[in-house]
Amino acid sequence: MTTEVLSRRVDPTLTAVGVVALGYLATLVALPSGPSGPVLLAVVASALLVLAGTELATDATVRSVGAFLLVSLSLTAMTWVLSTVVETLATTMVLLAGGITLCSYGLHRYELVALGLVGDPDER
Repeated sequence: MTTEVLSRRVDPTLTAVGVVALGYLATLVALPSGPSGPVLLAVVASALLVLAGTELATDATVRSVGAFLLVSLSLTAMTWVLSTVVETLATTMVLLAGGITLCSYGLHRYELVALGLVGDPDER
């Protein structure tokens, strides 16, 4: 199989995401009680390096990779803070998912207004 045919069949970004997911699962299997701080930091840092490196290798702009790293580090920090404040991991996940949902909706609304796709309610 040539490189051109293979590149059309395998998306490098999805492959990197799969590698990161398998890495997280392997960490959970190897450390069922949960990783310590330095081990968790090493796992997250290696995941970010794999994903950012893949994006840079596929001609993504440095600006988009920087935004990705900023969002990833912010989510990691929020997860760590929530897990120290809240007792259960399930509650941490629900709070984090709710925060991500609210931020995503806010960004969606901002883009609609910025593109002029939302009419003024007083114009009716």
